[in-house]
Amino acid sequence: MATISKKEIVKTVSERHGLTTTQTGQIVQVFMDQIIDELSRGNRIEFREFGIFELKRRKPRTARNPKTGDSVQVPEKTVVSFKPGKVMKAKVMDTVPAGITETDGDEDEDEDETDEVAAPPPPSGIPQPPAAGR
Repeated sequence: MATISKKEIVKTVSERHGLTTTQTGQIVQVFMDQIIDELSRGNRIEFREFGIFELKRRKPRTARNPKTGDSVQVPEKTVVSFKPGKVMKAKVMDTVPAGITETDGDEDEDEDETDEVAAPPPPSGIPQPPAAGR
């Protein structure tokens, strides 16, 4: 599974649309900044068929330090979650990236299909390079 950087996305979009990489880089950065700004205001962002970004509160909990086994108090926090839309789900449903093992699916029975993300994904419609071995 390859990691695609913003620079590679900018290059692909600029070539596809006949823009300079500087212009495209500015557009992509403004797009990402806008997502961050809206989330920081507490807004939910919905891209139909692509997915939904929203904030969720995680309750305080007691965790365990794996090195020492000691109990550690984890404070309440706000996290960004992303729920993939129908088109994304359909396109990646049967894809198993290299390095990820399949599970029997009972690990997260109490949670919905929402995954936390550290940063927003690239805009939809950007072609991805073919996966290795295909």
